[in-house]
Amino acid sequence: SDKYGSFSFRTLKSPEIIYDGNTGIARTYRNIVIVDSNVTIKASRGVYNTNNYIADFEDKVEITDASVTITSNKAKYNRQTLESDASGNVVIDDDSARIFSDYLHYNRNTKESRNYGNVVVKGKFSNVYLTGDTLINFPDKRYSYSTGKPVFFQIDTVRDDDSERF
Repeated sequence: SDKYGSFSFRTLKSPEIIYDGNTGIARTYRNIVIVDSNVTIKASRGVYNTNNYIADFEDKVEITDASVTITSNKAKYNRQTLESDASGNVVIDDDSARIFSDYLHYNRNTKESRNYGNVVVKGKFSNVYLTGDTLINFPDKRYSYSTGKPVFFQIDTVRDDDSERF
C-alpha cells in the first residue's frame, strides 16, 4: 500500500454518495471526484471499492497525476497497482505527446502506455504523427512501438504562394 510519510489518504467527493459498509462500496451518480495523493479522478458517475482500492468510473472521466492526463468515456483505476484501464474516446496527454485511441492500459509506476484501436499520436513540439492499430509507448526511454498498419508522417509547413508576391 502507498505510504506518504506516516499516513496514506484519499478523498471522495460528490453531491450524493451511497456507501455500503458491508461491501465497502461507495457509489455516486453525480459528479464524482477522488483525490488520492498525487492522482485526481473525476467523472459524471462511479463506484469506489474501499476493500480492493479500485475506482470504476463512467462518463467524462479524467485521471490526472503530475505527468499525465487521461480522458475517456470509462475508466478503472487500481490504487494498489497504480494501473488504469480506459476505453471510449481515450486521450492520454503528457509533456511531449497526445495519444488518441479506443482503449488504453497505463501504468503510473513505469509511465508505460499500451494503446489499442485507431491509435493516433501527435508530437507536441513537432509536426510528427504516428498512426496504427496498436501503440506501446515508453516515455522514459523516448521510445514507441506501433503495429497494425502503422504509418509515420511529418507535415511540412504550408507555404502560401500569395505571400511571395509582396
